[in-house]
Amino acid sequence: MPSLFSEIQNDILNPSSNITDILRKCSVLAYKINNDTFIKWTELELDGYDGDDAIPDYRIVGTVIRGDFSNRAGANHSALQIDKHLLPDFLQDSFGSGKVYYPVSYIESLLSYSADDDPVRDIPMSALPLFNRLYQGFFCTRAYEILPRMACYSVIDSIKNKTLRFLLEIEGKIENIEDIKLSKQDEKIVTQTFNNHIYGNANVANASENFNQNLQVQSHDLIDKLLSELLEIKKQGKDSQIIDDIIPHIESMKSVKDQTGVMTKLVEIMTIAGGSASVLSVITPYVSKLKELFI
Repeated sequence: MPSLFSEIQNDILNPSSNITDILRKCSVLAYKINNDTFIKWTELELDGYDGDDAIPDYRIVGTVIRGDFSNRAGANHSALQIDKHLLPDFLQDSFGSGKVYYPVSYIESLLSYSADDDPVRDIPMSALPLFNRLYQGFFCTRAYEILPRMACYSVIDSIKNKTLRFLLEIEGKIENIEDIKLSKQDEKIVTQTFNNHIYGNANVANASENFNQNLQVQSHDLIDKLLSELLEIKKQGKDSQIIDDIIPHIESMKSVKDQTGVMTKLVEIMTIAGGSASVLSVITPYVSKLKELFI
């Protein structure tokens, strides 16, 4: 009888296999080897993530917000762009961040979506009045987030690839892992190997994790405040092109977690902002604060 390791590996290599079934087998294996980190991950992937759960990087994808607009004369415009930063705070994380919270079964179902367009998710109607000033004379009748179908493929592929590499490595490190009671050292090896392949942070201690999470929260708050100030300047019709050019660079700082990466991004941002004294005056205080966080 093949081992559970072999079954899961064969399923992953079989293009017709269902990702939900693969993860159910992973859940059985996780309980069998009694690894809490592996167990928790399989449960989150199968049941979906909540707002308080840390979302793995492979579940953060590029989404866009679009809206349909009308005016009193009956003219209509469809699928006009809406800046994610205009979403109210209570929707920013669930709609504006690109975080895919859905269970894997739902993500996989989107791959069989029959329409020609990418799947969309409607933004609550209570937020629509916030977008009425975007296009002069037009009011928003519908707003929605578009999840590119290719992003669904990417999430599923990442889960398969990361799981396969983890299983192959751990099977090579601990002989007969399914049939033995793991020692404390073996348990540590399993957890480190799992984190390395799934989250990419094998050697992060709990204290360090908490520190990095707090650091990330602080930096994200600063970045969001900076973006809000720049958008206010843009609303006044000032330096719109420079602000449009600089916003993607500022947003990308949220994914940077080391000092070197932060400094590189700050140089890029200051270079672009150099063409506008008003933009520079807004950015400079934030640059100093961001540098202090990562030094």
